[in-house]
Amino acid sequence: MHRVSASFAFFLVLSALHAQSLQAEIDALLNVEWLRYGYCGVVVRDLQTGETLYTRDAERVLIPASNMKLLVSAAALHRLGPDYRFRTRVWMRGTLLPDGTLQGDLILQGLGDATLEMRGLETLAQQVRQAGVQRVQGYLLYDDSWLDAERYGFGWSSDDEPFGYQAQMSALCAERNAVRLYAKPATQVGEPAQLRLEPATDYVELVNRTRTVERGAANTGIRATRTRARNQIIVEGTIPMGSEEVFVGRYSVENPSRYAAHLFRQALQAAGVVVERGIVPNLWKFDDHPLLKVPPASRGNQAAHSTVPLAKRGEPHALQSVPLAKRGEPHALQSVPLAKRGEPHALQSVPLAKRGEPAGGGQFVNFNRAVGLTRQTHNPLWSAEAKLQRPAQAPLPHAIPAVWKRGDAGVTLLAEHLSPPLREVVALINKPSDNLLTEIMLKTLGKEVRGAGTTAAGVQVLREFLQSAGLEMGAVHIVDGSGLSRINGVSPENFVRLLEYMHRSPHAEVFRESLPVYGVDGTLRNRLRGTPVQGNGYAKTGSLNRVSSLSGYLRTKSGRWLAFSIIMNAYNAPASDTRALQDKLVQILWERL
Repeated sequence: MHRVSASFAFFLVLSALHAQSLQAEIDALLNVEWLRYGYCGVVVRDLQTGETLYTRDAERVLIPASNMKLLVSAAALHRLGPDYRFRTRVWMRGTLLPDGTLQGDLILQGLGDATLEMRGLETLAQQVRQAGVQRVQGYLLYDDSWLDAERYGFGWSSDDEPFGYQAQMSALCAERNAVRLYAKPATQVGEPAQLRLEPATDYVELVNRTRTVERGAANTGIRATRTRARNQIIVEGTIPMGSEEVFVGRYSVENPSRYAAHLFRQALQAAGVVVERGIVPNLWKFDDHPLLKVPPASRGNQAAHSTVPLAKRGEPHALQSVPLAKRGEPHALQSVPLAKRGEPHALQSVPLAKRGEPAGGGQFVNFNRAVGLTRQTHNPLWSAEAKLQRPAQAPLPHAIPAVWKRGDAGVTLLAEHLSPPLREVVALINKPSDNLLTEIMLKTLGKEVRGAGTTAAGVQVLREFLQSAGLEMGAVHIVDGSGLSRINGVSPENFVRLLEYMHRSPHAEVFRESLPVYGVDGTLRNRLRGTPVQGNGYAKTGSLNRVSSLSGYLRTKSGRWLAFSIIMNAYNAPASDTRALQDKLVQILWERL
């Protein structure tokens, strides 16, 4: 008995000495001049025992930068579920004739899918063509009303607006609301470089001020920026002869919803669908009728599209919803005639109201009235009293009825594109640190849980989740989801509490696997590569000017699982120095624990 007690006491002494040694070693590591007048909060905790192994300024509220994405992705997994999918839909309004002519309009509706790429738009266009549409006599309307119209977050830097990492937010997205710019030398010295955009589009204007120079010329390089509030990219610099094509950068676009519609029209044309009129915003609002929500049966079903087979020769088309006008009468969805010389056009802008008078329809003329639709009770919205009429045939496999009628105008669902499941989207957020996806996810939390597609509603849902996860809410201040804002504030202790909670949750593996892996992928792919830490550390990075953070999980040399958070603010050093210091700390944890 005495020998057992003595052994246990010896073990406790060794443990205490080891803890003191680890504390002293990390303290010495963090004792650098450039951090002397700044802030550095660190917490390290054993996930099995709950023991706090190291702490420094654990409760201090610090700017976390992109570590904010940990909060949003964790909340999304719990509140929306790992099988949740975002949607983009194409509707038609009008009558589809047997010859493929749509007497009406197409509507491209965004429902928060920020993963949508050009190939997804091409798939939607092909579905429209397979549904029998070949020629659209009306307009291509784009609808982004599912989320609010706030394009930037509170506290974001205006200096970052031209660049793809601060793309504008929208419910209707394409290609991350940005373009990619490439450059290669011309065939002769002195000529401008050859520029190209991906996706190929004329939505953005390129101003080419570059020059091709001789091989081996010094101080060469291509740089670019977007003119503020314009879709114009100014490209400058030099590139030597014989160089390979270089990637210049990603640049955000103005009015991303219209950009998505512009790309979709290109895809329609390639699929053999001609839109005779232009691209305009949809001025009647899709409300939150259950018909427009994703039914449980469709979640996780990649084949959940709503293409309707073509009608047999001589039979009315299955998608027909609005009857043709009688001979001599105007059609309900007829195109707008061109104005006579000297007369105002029916779609011209409406002048501003005089002081004290009603605005009279806002910036645009009522679209329904302009194209000859029957006036609704609450134009431009559909009447709340209008009856929902469902087709008599059996519902589609994913339970979205094919035709939705309100009043005397029919709207028919032609095609639907689904995003990858949320279990994959959180990895698209965390590994490359995608700001747009995170902000749309936060607004979607507000939309799906509280019925309001706003950042404010999303923050309310997020705070409720964090409180249930055991965070100290007095040390949490949230204004955006991506961490672009310097007004956010979260303590290192709270990040470790979240990591502990997610480690015990049903979504533990999905959450951990969504994080960058040391020396393997994401924003950690080039850090500690070739060291024992490679493949054993899963962590989210964060970086702003004089802000650097790293929070995640570490499997140590002995097999222990740790949760840790390191947040540095207001230091006087290059960002590379902060990353090197963080990596050294992680190496010490791996070796000593």
